[in-house]
Amino acid sequence: MPLTAIAARTPDFELLLPALVALTEEVEGQRVHGCKVLDAISRHASSGIPLVQACMQRILAKTHMVLYAQISAWIMYGMLADPSREFFIYPSQRVTQRAAHGGTEDGALGANAQRGRGAHGASEEAAAAVAAGYPLPPPPL
Repeated sequence: MPLTAIAARTPDFELLLPALVALTEEVEGQRVHGCKVLDAISRHASSGIPLVQACMQRILAKTHMVLYAQISAWIMYGMLADPSREFFIYPSQRVTQRAAHGGTEDGALGANAQRGRGAHGASEEAAAAVAAGYPLPPPPL
């Protein structure tokens, strides 16, 4: 297949790839992480080019799914699955110390922690689901 035929079939990528490269360079060059990645994608999603805007909106939707999974895990289970410490919520030092010694701080992790399903008692399956960006199952009764 001649190069001109390939070029004729891929004109959209001439608009899209430079925008994706600019986003990638911003994230890597400035070492952006955590919620600041969402900000960078959001800025690039306000493009005047409909194709670029649609692509960035899809990327933004996928990255928001990860954020929502982390928030859901924290609210529903008191679980913080964040090995890179990029999430904007951090465990309290008191709660971390008490959990290491087998106790919980009353009310510190919410109702789930008081029922024995706090950050230190969360299942590995739930942690894997959060890390993969999947919705969490309902808590056991």
